[in-house]
Amino acid sequence: MGESEGEPSARFNHILAPVGGKSYLLGGETDKFEEVYERNRIAGVLRIFDHSAKQWEADHDISKSGNEKPPGVRTGGFVSREKFIYSFGGRADTGFGRYNTLHKFDTERMEWIAFPPSVNTAETPIRKAGCEPVIIDDKLCLFGGYGTPNGPLQPDSCFDYDEGLYDRGNTNEFHLYSIKNVAVPYWISGKVSGDRPPPCSYYTLTLVDTRRAVMFGGYTKTGRVNDVYIMTLDGINVNFKKMRKYGLWPKKRSSHAACVLNYDQEFPQLLMTGGLDENIQALGDLWLLSVDLGIWIKAYFFCVSYIGLVHCAIMF
Repeated sequence: MGESEGEPSARFNHILAPVGGKSYLLGGETDKFEEVYERNRIAGVLRIFDHSAKQWEADHDISKSGNEKPPGVRTGGFVSREKFIYSFGGRADTGFGRYNTLHKFDTERMEWIAFPPSVNTAETPIRKAGCEPVIIDDKLCLFGGYGTPNGPLQPDSCFDYDEGLYDRGNTNEFHLYSIKNVAVPYWISGKVSGDRPPPCSYYTLTLVDTRRAVMFGGYTKTGRVNDVYIMTLDGINVNFKKMRKYGLWPKKRSSHAACVLNYDQEFPQLLMTGGLDENIQALGDLWLLSVDLGIWIKAYFFCVSYIGLVHCAIMF
């Protein structure tokens, strides 16, 4: 299938969000760094994969969404709920600029909608990327990220400047935004208790039931980490509990991917794969975490040849 027929071009740091029976591919960047046109084209074209038809639909041009589309089209935080895809922050098309704007994409109307600026500017998150939001009780929860301070730091939070850099680094601030109450838009600071993670970015934060999310890995001032935290939200109160390490454990990493199995059921599991290790080398391993038992299981790939055919499987 050619590019004109909807097959996506090569990219990274993009959004891929499931809504209904489809997955929506938005933004990202190309390795053709010198081609500004290519970056702009990626930012303005939406691609949709239909799960039932098992094919990509024709391109959807959303470049004419005016000023409603988010300025940060790469490494932004995103999460889907009902027919909407919510996007926060991200990096600019060029340079190292970052944003702290909040948008949502309506998959029925096929257009971006910008949330108005918060009436409580003192509580607004810093301009950042590399943070992964979750939605609990119609509240968008946002932790950490990598960015630039644009005002006073959130009380009780920390900011670690990257070594040799004086304009950007990691934060461990925690904010909430009510996605239903848009008549009076505002960010608020969550009341954090327990084992608050250090300033961190490019981790995964995965919802496992209606109240809890699992945070794994990420990039910190001292390097990449492989810690696990269970985050629990109650109103505006958030508690982090660090999981004790024992037995097999994944390597330290950032920029990986994770999803939940058995959501909101007894013994939910976290499926995690890939990322960059401490030597900035890509990882291809696959792990399964029993969230309530705190046990990691590593997956093993094997292939067998039978009657001229090769059969491959994954075994935990």
